[in-house]
Amino acid sequence: PEIYPNDDYSQVRNFLNLLDKTQKENLVKNLSDSLDLVKPNIQSRQIEIFRALDPDFADLILSKLNRQEIYTKTI
Repeated sequence: PEIYPNDDYSQVRNFLNLLDKTQKENLVKNLSDSLDLVKPNIQSRQIEIFRALDPDFADLILSKLNRQEIYTKTI
């Protein structure tokens, strides 16, 4: 059997590309509303994961968070 490299992002990236504008806006709102409920260090970690997935998507979520001062680093 063939062994495929572990890729945690391509399926989600493909899913995001299938969403229309309204669907993506709803997803961003749902994710940012949920992230608003957790500690800033958790928010930062999750934004880093989103940034590895798609930097523009991460920026959309970050722009909707109530805590704008979250530090994020580039992976």
